[in-house]
Amino acid sequence: MRSHELAGGPGSGWSAIRSARCNSAHVGMVFWNRRRIGLVLALLIVLPCLPTPDPVPTSRPARRLRFSEGNHLLRIAFAPDGRSLAVADIQGRAALLPLGEEADGDHGLGDRGRGRVLAFAPDGRHLLTAGDRAGIVRFDLSRRLTERLPGIGVEYASDLKVAPDGRTLAVASFHSREIVVWDMDSGRVRWTLQGHRSAVVRLAYAPDGQSLASAAAHDRHVLLWDLGQRPRIRRQIPTSTVLSLAYAPDGTRLASASGEERAVRIWDVRDGEATGADGPARLIAGHRLSVRSVAYSPDGTLLATACGDGSASLWSVATGRERCRLDTQATALTDIAFSPDGRTLAASATDANIRLWDLARLVRDQLGPE
Repeated sequence: MRSHELAGGPGSGWSAIRSARCNSAHVGMVFWNRRRIGLVLALLIVLPCLPTPDPVPTSRPARRLRFSEGNHLLRIAFAPDGRSLAVADIQGRAALLPLGEEADGDHGLGDRGRGRVLAFAPDGRHLLTAGDRAGIVRFDLSRRLTERLPGIGVEYASDLKVAPDGRTLAVASFHSREIVVWDMDSGRVRWTLQGHRSAVVRLAYAPDGQSLASAAAHDRHVLLWDLGQRPRIRRQIPTSTVLSLAYAPDGTRLASASGEERAVRIWDVRDGEATGADGPARLIAGHRLSVRSVAYSPDGTLLATACGDGSASLWSVATGRERCRLDTQATALTDIAFSPDGRTLAASATDANIRLWDLARLVRDQLGPE
């Protein structure tokens, strides 16, 4: 007997298969009736138009300041009393911008070529600037006097930092692999720090003044110097190209901003801690372009970053999470800084404008507790 006869006669098996397929198609048509098809089409049209919730709040600056003669700002620094902001531009011009209600515009300081980098003395009475031209200029802000520090003839300064006790000044140059630490009163060299293989571009004093962090243009590491009776390299931290350095207020951690990685690394720099040498304590990523500047809030809970694409953000130091995205409307940012009381954040840009945010209101109205 043939197999198709056992199955119920010729063609009966294929008939059953065709019948099953027809039933399945019928069920599918019942499911995909006009009402359901219309609903799906409506969702496909409407969903892309709905706003996408952003878990990170954004904030526009509360106000702007403009350096009237400035062009492509490079550095900014708050005065210790928080009542004014010093700025320096790419042409080497420096100015002091009052921040109070009585602000009457900017006040230019000195000649062109001497103001590419700047720093306030801790007492707030003096502002020091340096640039391409030889020498460090000290402005006595209370008496409105200007003087060149004797014996300090550094040219093409890349950074300068005043020690927390105000007694020494560390200076780096685009033309030197050395860091020169000067005595502020005598103008004599106290130390010459040698250890980098390329030009030193960034410096940062620890809050206690006992350590100095430095980064060079092409070394791919950060050096931590112990500034004792005989300065020495205490630690070498491997990293990529560094564009900015910032110590935490308690001095236990150091943040380094990277151009290549588009990130910030936070290193534990306490004695005896392995994380500073073997790996970062925390990596803060998510930037689209190089991070040009990084700053700690005075209470050490927030980290501010400014990037080459004009973006700026506030990050949680504890979690590494982005707390707020700052709407700068700038093409590129160059520096960022917190006021000494932590109530204001300033960011400089290539358009000669400084953006200011009211952090007290921002934290109260938008951030809240973490």
